[in-house]
Amino acid sequence: MKGNKCEMCGYNKNYTALCFHHLNPDTKLFKLDARNCSNKKFETLLIEANKCQLLCHNCHMETHYPDAILT
Repeated sequence: MKGNKCEMCGYNKNYTALCFHHLNPDTKLFKLDARNCSNKKFETLLIEANKCQLLCHNCHMETHYPDAILT
């Protein structure tokens, strides 16, 4: 799904290091995590995943906190 790699940097070594980043938080119905994935219909999960980018945790944090640069 989503190319099986981070859409920003291309990381693809370990799938547990990848997460879904909602592009528009206002349209987010639920978090795509293990609990929700086991309790929702596949079609519902696909709709929510299509609102997201697949990012590695590093790129995800840099997206949320762009000014937290180490000096």
